[in-house]
Amino acid sequence: MDQAYLMNILNLRYVKGSLKFKFTIIILATAFPLTALLVFQNFYSVTLLHDQVARSQQKVLSLYMNKIDMELDNLGSYIHGFLSSSLDLDFLEDSTPEDADYQLAKMRVANLFSNDIMLYHTAGGFFTYLSTQDELVYRYDNTRVCYEMKELPEIKATLQRPQCYPPGVWSIVLAGKRPILIRVVQTGNVYVGAWIDVKGLLSPDTGLMGYEEGEILFLDRDGRSYPESELIRKNRIRLESFSEPYAITGSPEKYLVVEEESQFGLFSLVALIPDRNILRQLPFIRGLNWGIIVIVLLILVFFYILQNRILLKPLFNLISAMDQLKDGDFSVRISMEKTSLEFNQLHETFNLMASRIKDLKIEVYEEKMELQKAELAFLRVQINPHFFLNSLNILYQLAEIGEKDLLQHMVMNLSKYFQFVFRSTSTVVLIEEELKHVETYLDIQKMRYPLRLSVSLERPVAIPQVSVPPLLLQTFIENSIMHGFLQDEDLEISINIREEGDDLSITIADTGCGFPETILKAFSDPKVSEGHDRYSHIGLENARRRLQLIYGERGCMKIRNRGKPEKGAIVHIRIPLSPAAFNADGARMLHLMNSNAVRVQDIVYTRVPGHPLHDKN
Repeated sequence: MDQAYLMNILNLRYVKGSLKFKFTIIILATAFPLTALLVFQNFYSVTLLHDQVARSQQKVLSLYMNKIDMELDNLGSYIHGFLSSSLDLDFLEDSTPEDADYQLAKMRVANLFSNDIMLYHTAGGFFTYLSTQDELVYRYDNTRVCYEMKELPEIKATLQRPQCYPPGVWSIVLAGKRPILIRVVQTGNVYVGAWIDVKGLLSPDTGLMGYEEGEILFLDRDGRSYPESELIRKNRIRLESFSEPYAITGSPEKYLVVEEESQFGLFSLVALIPDRNILRQLPFIRGLNWGIIVIVLLILVFFYILQNRILLKPLFNLISAMDQLKDGDFSVRISMEKTSLEFNQLHETFNLMASRIKDLKIEVYEEKMELQKAELAFLRVQINPHFFLNSLNILYQLAEIGEKDLLQHMVMNLSKYFQFVFRSTSTVVLIEEELKHVETYLDIQKMRYPLRLSVSLERPVAIPQVSVPPLLLQTFIENSIMHGFLQDEDLEISINIREEGDDLSITIADTGCGFPETILKAFSDPKVSEGHDRYSHIGLENARRRLQLIYGERGCMKIRNRGKPEKGAIVHIRIPLSPAAFNADGARMLHLMNSNAVRVQDIVYTRVPGHPLHDKN
């Protein structure tokens, strides 16, 4: 699983478990139901008011529509009665316009229409249309309805198309630009009908219960309103059929729409009432509800800020300081701000604890430093007893055979050797000094193995002034000589020194018998190494221990054997070039790079003719 994903999960769990998160949940759990209740109450109040206004307006529309339907029913009865009782209609249908009686029958029908129209106050006029003769006879009451001169031909043209209208029911049609209600009854080729001016039906007494800015309109089955209303177009009011008793529609201004259908016609009455006029009756309740909501939210926000200032902020400051202390910053202190007494005491106690931990850390560190220095000095002065005894044996043999010059040379080399070993308590020495000491050590070993030992050294021409632990290289060369010789085979030792990035790499290889598997396993696992019998390879263990003490993790030492069929052991060491990589108890290191050129210097020890020790078997 991705590490960043795991960190996000841990952070999420921490946030969910924090006091801040829990307080926030408590506040939201309190605010949400209360706010939801107030919003619901406000919505319910508005809905209830809409229902009341819609029911009241529905009653008004129902009363007015009943009045209109009553007039329409009376006019319909008149039309049917006229069809059944008028003999002139039969005569007009059977005769032609050229007949004298035809004209008299037309006059009698027109006079009858003129007399009867005075009995029906809502009727705009009556008409008879003879389809065979394309003859129209109509009369209208000009005392109640004033038509413009151009409207009369349009009305006449409309009345001459009775077959285009639904038979037997009242429907709305346009006579030019004037909407009229028309009903036509057919018998044979004769059409008898009546029409009503729609505008005459919408008289000023058609009230909207005090909503002066609203309108009452006629609506046909196709959703067209009569007369045309600028209010519908401007506010995009939808007037199609709806299943509820009323609808709220319109944009940008909303309107309450109530509809009442006619029982005798293909139309309905529609009332449009501005919603803002309705809600004017509810200003106090709405304002009170919203005021309560705002006050509750402000109280909750104030409570959140207060608990964040009094409780969470001091607690978060303490947690932040504890995190810094956990990361090793022992100088962290909590500022003593004005807060509750409990947090002041807690912060003061934390500051005192951090101060004491810092003092204790310094004391423990100083003791550890002294212990490391003592251990380093002890490890450095440990001398291989075999080398010491062998050196004394060589001195004895030189003295026995009387080789004064070689004896003096051997004594001088031993003097240099022990002077380097027992020098001042320096933690590190320059690599050049270490190489000179290795040369002295090999010169001593030459006396013991004059023919069987050869050494090669590869190093930069201008080697950097890098500091290394004293006796570092000698330790591995000594180990190769002590454990690497086979019975009848010579020993070759190669030393390679080079720079690799920010580190100095040192590789020492021999052609001896190699490391035992137990030693390789012990050095590959520090836990195994601590419990292993290290006496037989105390030099290797000391070298690794000194590298760890001085360089820490940057001081690296690895050992391995050559791959078959080759024989021998390989030791690889990496130490940092930068002085900043040293531990606090290590010596400072100087680095100077003059050249990257490399030369190879072979130090091969061969038989010297006339050498007493060389001639001796």
